[in-house]
Amino acid sequence: MKKGLWGSISALLILAGANIAYTTGAGYGTGQELMQYFTSYGYFGFLGLLILVLLFIGFDSIIAIDSRKYQLKNISDVFNHYCGKILGSVLSVFSFAFLFGMAALMIAGAGAYFSEYFEINTMIGSAIITGCVLITCLFGLKKTVNVIGLIGPAIAVFVLAIGITAIVNGQMDLKSGHEFLINKGTTIQPSGNWFIAAIMFFSFCTLFRGPYIIGTAIHRAEKIKYIVWGNIIGIVTYGVLGTILMSGQITNAPLVDGKEVPNLTLGLMISPLIGGIFGLVLILAIYTTATPLIWSVADIVTKENSKFFPWIISIACGLAFTTSNLASFSVLYNFISTIAAYVGFLFIIPVIYTKFFRKELTQSKDTKSNPKSYKHIS
Repeated sequence: MKKGLWGSISALLILAGANIAYTTGAGYGTGQELMQYFTSYGYFGFLGLLILVLLFIGFDSIIAIDSRKYQLKNISDVFNHYCGKILGSVLSVFSFAFLFGMAALMIAGAGAYFSEYFEINTMIGSAIITGCVLITCLFGLKKTVNVIGLIGPAIAVFVLAIGITAIVNGQMDLKSGHEFLINKGTTIQPSGNWFIAAIMFFSFCTLFRGPYIIGTAIHRAEKIKYIVWGNIIGIVTYGVLGTILMSGQITNAPLVDGKEVPNLTLGLMISPLIGGIFGLVLILAIYTTATPLIWSVADIVTKENSKFFPWIISIACGLAFTTSNLASFSVLYNFISTIAAYVGFLFIIPVIYTKFFRKELTQSKDTKSNPKSYKHIS
């Protein structure tokens, strides 16, 4: 009994840690993600982050439960289930390109960091992270999630420490920081409205979070309730960390506004040593996002137990490395996230319709014609 209890707690922590690590990629690790979509709106950014957390909980739970229940083995099955074959096929093609683009984006972020802080060629930094991703992916998703789950808590601890220290040593209070960002801020925003920005970020994230949620629901042996609660714990933790980090950014608004890597700026404000350590944590954050993305790309092409899977993984890594060197990190991030935010709505709307409207309409129609003949349709 005791062993079972500790086994359940361990599974929850690993899944929660993996969820945190998967969500905290290059955009989150650099601080650019929070600055653009939330912090730049001042106080309103906190409301946007709360909405994002609630949407993540609902979306992840629906996708995980349905994937396990209907044995939806990959993102294409999920698209067809909710969107139908035509739209599902279109989204599958886009999803493949998008996941590949995101993997290249992560690798580009790592290359930029290595180039700026270790003064080495960008391609060398990109090659290092690509090699790490390749080796981890070849272990399979379960072992990948275990590795990521161990790194996730470390990322959370460093982000928490830097956020709290930035708040304590802030240059101004939250009110002054809010006014500065609203009136003088120069950070690029996806929208002039904080609510639309939050919804756009959620839409953008659904496309690259979907394959990971499906993968854990199908390939992990734990009961679905552990998968769901592990994801919820990870999402809530992400929200708490985001709130603390946003507070640190707002209270140091003049220092981080317009910066390419705001979090490293906060780290260096504490000490060069802390800034350097956080830089390494940033690389881990990028690595933990790029790894499942590459795996997801390969999983669309062939199954994990296929003899071709290692070759597909290798080819995907090689192409992602090449693509990552076609443009700068900031250019790639802006291009990919903007397009994906709009395409994501083509997935979100059918999911909402299927779960909350189609079933009710079908049930109403069936029960009127024959009250005993109703079958659940999803």
